[in-house]
Amino acid sequence: MTTPGDAGTPATTAATASLSGAIALVVLGMDMFIVQPGFVAGLVEHGGYDETQAGLIASTEMFGIAATTVLMTWLSLRIDWRRLVRLALIADGLGNLLCVTAHSPGGFAACRFLVGLSSGILISVGYAVAGLTAAPDRSFGWLITFTVLKIRVLYARLHL
Repeated sequence: MTTPGDAGTPATTAATASLSGAIALVVLGMDMFIVQPGFVAGLVEHGGYDETQAGLIASTEMFGIAATTVLMTWLSLRIDWRRLVRLALIADGLGNLLCVTAHSPGGFAACRFLVGLSSGILISVGYAVAGLTAAPDRSFGWLITFTVLKIRVLYARLHL
């Protein structure tokens, strides 16, 4: 099977599955980049945090993403990427669940930091997989397309 734009290069089921997995990881991991302004506003308007606390919570999560992204250059050589992704998915879910029980700005920030650490792994592995495909530019385009579609669906559901 060939796909448009491949100039006759056969597309394998494994390649399609790999790209689909990369898309899922990036779309899941990119949440904070996409909704950060709304997240901060929501913390202030509905979460009972002041602007300084909300900004600190958001920046703590972003620091977790940045730190893990840099750390992945070392981790990926020492730990199997599949194990890292499994751990990141578990940590992401756990961190988000723990946010529900956090009753202080520091506790909430710690939970968001855990989510940031896990998201950095998901984003890094997703982009690495897309970059290793036969057509990395097109694969990156698919990552962006699905991320934008997620935003549009989210905004439509929230009536924004």
